[in-house]
Amino acid sequence: MSKFISLIAMPNLDVSYVDSLPPSYYRVLTAVEMGMKNHDYVPLNLVISLSGIRHGSIPHIVQELLKIKLISHIGAPIDGYALTYMGYDYLSLNVMKRRGVISAIGSRIGVGKEADVYMAMRPNGQYVVLKLHKLGRTSFKTAKTKRDYMGPRKSASWMYLSRLAAVREFGFMVALKERSFPVPDPISINRHCVCMSYVEGIPMHAIKDIDIEAANLLAKDIHTQMVRMLRYGIVHGDCNEFNAIVQTSDPENCTPETTRVVIIDFPQVIQSIAPEAEEQFNRDVMSVEAFFNRRFGADIVLPRYNEVMRQISEEELVGQQIDATEAFAKEMVAKYDPDEELEIKEGDEAVDECSNSMVDDDADPVDKPKEPMMRKVVDIRQAVQRQLRKEQWRRIQHQRQSKGTEKHRDNYRRDL
Repeated sequence: MSKFISLIAMPNLDVSYVDSLPPSYYRVLTAVEMGMKNHDYVPLNLVISLSGIRHGSIPHIVQELLKIKLISHIGAPIDGYALTYMGYDYLSLNVMKRRGVISAIGSRIGVGKEADVYMAMRPNGQYVVLKLHKLGRTSFKTAKTKRDYMGPRKSASWMYLSRLAAVREFGFMVALKERSFPVPDPISINRHCVCMSYVEGIPMHAIKDIDIEAANLLAKDIHTQMVRMLRYGIVHGDCNEFNAIVQTSDPENCTPETTRVVIIDFPQVIQSIAPEAEEQFNRDVMSVEAFFNRRFGADIVLPRYNEVMRQISEEELVGQQIDATEAFAKEMVAKYDPDEELEIKEGDEAVDECSNSMVDDDADPVDKPKEPMMRKVVDIRQAVQRQLRKEQWRRIQHQRQSKGTEKHRDNYRRDL
């Protein structure tokens, strides 16, 4: 239990309010999330319309969410609110807890260019890992060009791309697990958060004291997994010592029977026939070679892309192929975790689905309305149009009142 330190003391992610926030706070967070499909900063009136909460309580809720940094505010040139990554974390973690996927969240065990990794515990006491994808951080601003997340889209928000990365990771993990690859067990997914089994082992980059024979064995093992992926039509794209975990039942005697390499991190998977497939496969091979040759004084040379492809016959490439696309990943997610909402489009067409998921995931079961609380809001454009009409009516009323006040003031002055 030492892994489960004080929740308040955890770095970067303070989850001490996840359980204590009232359902209405999560409804406001979800309303801001929905509004951000069409806005960089969501006007307060739109938050009120999308949340379905009484107008009087919204300002107080918004101020409380600002205090704990779950949303941010901008006053100019447009007054509005935006979801922070911590607010996005809270939405996904709240759903994970309500579904019974996890019961406690522990310390951070890893941080990378694209994600943070935390320990967690299931209700049965089993350790699991939560991977929170967070694209767009300063250290990796080029993710939109270096990763195939955009597809045909011309633009997309970082949170939206983080959610796509989570879908790709979970979907490809399911596909590889079905084909008996040594990967973590996929458990659940929500938004940008992927829950997977905790792999007991040693990160490959932390291995130091092994002989050349063991180094050759590990290098051959990881290369074998890369070649197997190639046979199924994909290239990992980032296979190196930082994305591999070594498991062994006998540390003193490293043999194929007692040792295996578990590969992790799959959002950047590409098709084996993609134009950049050869370059990325060879880069991964050279990374593995360089690590073992540099650290252990080995002289390892592994087959490159062209050599491997010559050995793979046409029959071996037609089997249960993995399609390195967003659609295939969604199909795998729907097959393995049907509770997850997969309509992650940006734009008006996604609002109806998100409206229903607000009630299902974030509302209190006791207070859950019999009908969707968003039944009158068809899409964001209609909500905005209504708000604009209300604002225009208020401005007209204010102008009339001002003119009336000035008229009475002038009459009073003439009387004097």
